[in-house]
Amino acid sequence: MAINYTYPVKGSPVTTDEFLIIDSADDSTKKVTVANILALGQGEDVGVATITVTSPIVKGADNRDVALSLGTVPVSKGGTNLTAIGSAHQALVVNNGGTALEYKDVTIIERVKNTTASTITKGTPVHATGWSESDGAAEVEPANATNGLTDLMPCIGIAEEDIAVGEVGPIIVVGVLESITTNAYGVEVGDVLYVAPGGGLTGTRPTGTNIIQPVAVILKKAGSGGGVLQVASVSQGASIPNVQSGEIIIGNASNVGESVAMSGEVTITNTGVTEVTGIDGNISIQGYSPVEDLSDAAVALTDEYFGKTLVLSNATTTATITEDAGYPIGTEISLINSAGSTTIVVDGGNLNGNDTISASYGQATLKKIASTEYVVYGDLVA
Repeated sequence: MAINYTYPVKGSPVTTDEFLIIDSADDSTKKVTVANILALGQGEDVGVATITVTSPIVKGADNRDVALSLGTVPVSKGGTNLTAIGSAHQALVVNNGGTALEYKDVTIIERVKNTTASTITKGTPVHATGWSESDGAAEVEPANATNGLTDLMPCIGIAEEDIAVGEVGPIIVVGVLESITTNAYGVEVGDVLYVAPGGGLTGTRPTGTNIIQPVAVILKKAGSGGGVLQVASVSQGASIPNVQSGEIIIGNASNVGESVAMSGEVTITNTGVTEVTGIDGNISIQGYSPVEDLSDAAVALTDEYFGKTLVLSNATTTATITEDAGYPIGTEISLINSAGSTTIVVDGGNLNGNDTISASYGQATLKKIASTEYVVYGDLVA
């Protein structure tokens, strides 16, 4: 009859526990420990010989232990392939070659298509001309601030690299453009660059009727591609144009400021109002005549006194105006005799009316009424 043996179960075996084996060499029964079996290693007959893993999984030297690596994880496996994080406020982006990831300062990049017949070189401001449905990108050409070429403005960004004919490439709308020559613009670090008349960039604010659009600031001045620009294209020209000589900025019918020459009754130049030919309507003009006190016995009535009131305090004063064809008709000077008497003389012209103010604080006005002709009126005696 068969004999059945029952054994209690040990819940937690240890390496010193023993069990029986049949030795393959002589078929004898022998005892071994669990540790004896574990010490046999990685042989083909006793366990796994080789473990093959792919990052981010790594294996131990004994081909038994595996672990999740915290090192580089390739992009193809959903990682960054980077071993360090970027600086504060940087963003993780695909590089220009589309081959890897990198940390860069936040930059607004737009992919555009060069639809011209020439390469658009790095650092060139560009203007949008349309949209490429097949490429999903704006079509561009070099911007040009020359007056009248409004179809070449405004600038929407600056080429970050050379863009070949018919190709799609990056422009910077807002951000930093590195490795560009910046020492040829005639301005210093911190100064503004504009879209240039004729194309490209300039450190000189466009003048005359050329279009004004600031697009960058120099961060590093250097040659041979060592400079750096802060690009900030606002996609529009300056809202207020250059003011032309003798003109003023005034809103037009579309509520847009434009440079306009004054016409009609008032003429102005870049030195101020030069002529008022008339004032129509029932209006009130208020003002005053500046006063100057003079105590000399002989006073020359030059053009510096035109439109003024002179208070003459010498006991006997001679006030002489020397006729000058350059003195405009209508010129006048007011005279107040504060002591003694004042005699008015016209040298080189004719004086009409009495010529002496004798009363204390008597007043008279000298006025040019025609070429070489003057009149004096007020508190006068012969």
